[in-house]
Order: sequence, then structure tokens, then C-alpha cells
Amino acid sequence: MKIKKISFVFLAATIFSLVSALTVAHVYAQTFIYMSPAEIIVPSCEEFTVDVNVEGVVDLYAWEIWMCFDPALMECISVVEGPFLQLAGTTFHFEIIDDTAGTIKAFGVVVPAVSGVSGSGTLANVTFHCSGPGESILDMFHTTLLNGSAELIWECLGDANGDLAVNIVDMSLVAAAYGASDGDPRYDPNVDFDSNSFVDVTDVLTVALNYGKHCPGDLPFLSPINNVVSHSTINAHVTQTPETPVGGVWTPVPILELLAPWIAVALLGVAAITAGARRFLMRQ
Repeated sequence: MKIKKISFVFLAATIFSLVSALTVAHVYAQTFIYMSPAEIIVPSCEEFTVDVNVEGVVDLYAWEIWMCFDPALMECISVVEGPFLQLAGTTFHFEIIDDTAGTIKAFGVVVPAVSGVSGSGTLANVTFHCSGPGESILDMFHTTLLNGSAELIWECLGDANGDLAVNIVDMSLVAAAYGASDGDPRYDPNVDFDSNSFVDVTDVLTVALNYGKHCPGDLPFLSPINNVVSHSTINAHVTQTPETPVGGVWTPVPILELLAPWIAVALLGVAAITAGARRFLMRQ
């Protein structure tokens, strides 16, 4: 019976160690867009930055993120493109920050779109300034990941200004109308290449796929088709405290993650002491 008890202690310690490791390591089995850190505690009237990351994406050509926050508690300072998409080549990045409404619209696209990037990394770094104590969700309510799947057609797609060439002028025009729908003063039907009455990252990618091409003639142009990468999103939560925490910014960690390694060591120690005591008693 004693041998069984000792084996049980060793087994419990081993299982707890494995569970602890899984608790600390966040593993994503599919494609995710998430913010890091997910839980932020920051003193009022200070700045903090969250990374918008992608996990496990394949052949990424373009991304789009819409985010909302509580404008009564914070304001967005900047949205800086991260290094991940730039692994595929030169990129074009654009954002619209509305601190009155508490919204952010941003995209990044490879220009020219000659190859995608796969793996995991940071899409953007978003910096906020806190204005008072309270809590706010950083909610990514509209996210898009696009790969390079496209079909050949015989229209001059991507030429927004009618000069028979697709270049940076066209990219600037689609960026200027980005996020606008039919009826919005910024809406431009000439950059709504898929005619869905909305200017979004698909229209941006249309320019990127055809960047450098010239009309007229029988040169085939590319139109994105069935190229949305399926993914999930994980939001972040911000708590703004009236006092300044030690170290500037707090990132809460579950107590189990802090104590798990020590508990595992303690269990192994108890198992070793029990085994030693048993051998000592058997010698008596």
C-alpha cells in the first residue's frame, strides 16, 4: 500500500507539472488575431501600447482591423504597422483614428502583391493615452485576413483615376475613401472595384494585385476571389487606476501560473521525502 501511495504522489506531481506548463504556454491550434497583453492595468493619464498579433496564418497578403474603445476613458495616439507583413516585401499601411467615436480602422497590404507571408507575428502596434480611471474593452469588431487567391479578368481593375495605369496614385485614392460606404461623402465608386457599395481592404488588395500594370490592350487583370482567411479574434481589457502602480504598467498574471512551478517542486519533494522515510523504516 505504501508503494502505491508513493507512486500516486509521483504521478500527481508529474500531472500537475504538465498542466502547469500548458497553463503558462498559450497554444493556438488555428488562425487567430489577438491583442497582447490581453489584460492591462495602467495608471490614469499615462500611455500604453498593445500589439495586434496574428497566429498561424497562411499566405497573408493583406489585413484589416476595426477596433472600438471607450473615448471617455482613453484616446488613440497612433497605429504603427508591425513587422510581420513586411516579411513579404514592401507594404502600404493606412489608418483612420476617430477619438470622438472611439474607433480605429486600419489595414496593411503588400505592394506589389507578389507573395504572401505565413506564420505568426505582429500586424500593428496601437498606442493609447488614458484620461481617467475606469475600464474599457478593446474590441476588434471587424477583422479581415486575405490571401492572394484571384481570377483573371479583362477589365482594368485597380485603375481608379482612369489614366490606364495602376500605381501609387490609385492606392492613395482607395486609401482616401477607405471605410466609406455609399452615401458617405468620402465614398468613391471608382475605387469600389467589387461594387459592393463599400470601400474596404478587398478594394485595396485589388490595387495591390495589379500594381504596376497598364491598360489598355489584352493584359489580364486580377480580381480577388474567395480569398478570406478564416480566423477568430481575441479582444483585450484595460483597467485604468487612479494611482500609479509600482513599475508603471501592471499586467496581471493568474496566481496559478506564478505558483504552479513551486507547487510541482514541492510535490516532488514530498514524494522524495516519503520514499526516503519508507526506506529508513524498512531498515529498522
